[in-house]
Amino acid sequence: MELGNMFFGNSRGEYPVKRHAGFEDELWRLFKAIGADDHYGSDFTNDVFEVHPYWWGDCTCEYEEKERRWQKLHQHLASCPAAGDDFVACSCGYEHEWKMFSMEHDHTEDCALVRPNFWYKPDDYKLKWYKYPVRDSYTNRKLSLGQFVRMIDKCIASLKEKR
Repeated sequence: MELGNMFFGNSRGEYPVKRHAGFEDELWRLFKAIGADDHYGSDFTNDVFEVHPYWWGDCTCEYEEKERRWQKLHQHLASCPAAGDDFVACSCGYEHEWKMFSMEHDHTEDCALVRPNFWYKPDDYKLKWYKYPVRDSYTNRKLSLGQFVRMIDKCIASLKEKR
């Protein structure tokens, strides 16, 4: 994982996608078909697929605001050794409370900060990238280039079906 993506990006997934292996060419072919002007893509959604450029903005689902409110209301006790020192074990229950909050709250799937950059809906295939297509990219399942080409063919065919 690239350092910038590790700290600032949102491209995460179970399976890395190899860069310069043809996947980006297929995405650019799709971008051209939807009328995107550059290799970054544009927002597009239909019944078969979605594509979104890398999101440079803030959370769009209000999760981060909920997180800030929670953190204002929950603090380590002054007597807790971890108060002010993240490298000391917590003994006041704050970490357990945070874990419970985190398990119950998260970004919504459509939040621009975490949604996939490419989603092929029939197979629930999701691809995320950092800054531009296939840079530090990850998917939710392995796919060969040939399978990806056929998927992009179906996406482009879905554009023609709607006309």
